[in-house]
Amino acid sequence: MADSVPAAIGQLKALPGNEECEIWRNNLLPRMVFRVNPELRRDIQQIADEEQGTITQVCEMLLHEGVEGYKKEGPSSSSGCRKAEG
Repeated sequence: MADSVPAAIGQLKALPGNEECEIWRNNLLPRMVFRVNPELRRDIQQIADEEQGTITQVCEMLLHEGVEGYKKEGPSSSSGCRKAEG
């Protein structure tokens, strides 16, 4: 997955009219807001800086790759995710 980070960000940045695409995405797509520990945020910011992208682009790409991997491989006991009780 780490090898696909630069490629995915590069593809997003390479879109013609990316500024307009970003404005459209920000205005029309639903938002997700969640807390992350400071170390994870620093790591994501570092990736964004190195790839000349935004935190939003990096998070969206990482979430997309994670969801696609989950769809292919299914749940694993080492994923760190817990099912909600109830």
